[in-house]
Amino acid sequence: MRITIKSILPIKFISVLGMVAVMASMVYFLIVLYLRLFTDSVPSGFTATLLTVILFGGVQLISLGVIGEYMIRIFFQVKNRPLYIVDSTIKNSKEKKEEIIIA
Repeated sequence: MRITIKSILPIKFISVLGMVAVMASMVYFLIVLYLRLFTDSVPSGFTATLLTVILFGGVQLISLGVIGEYMIRIFFQVKNRPLYIVDSTIKNSKEKKEEIIIA
């Protein structure tokens, strides 16, 4: 049985991976900014390219995760399965209602 059929775990993993990539790019940006301002030992073209690739890659993964969340919800609604299963029910008769009102 494939994990992608009955689980939303891969979609959530993609969203989390995108968030981690965006956070990593922000940390990388702060490190590069610190090195640039205080040490001047950063290569000139490489850092901007790497930062841009990681940032936009993370944004794309987050977008795919959001689209996947919508698609999986539509998929589960189309299957016409009940949202929940009732284990037991409590029946109210007129006598019980009258007792509740009188008491």
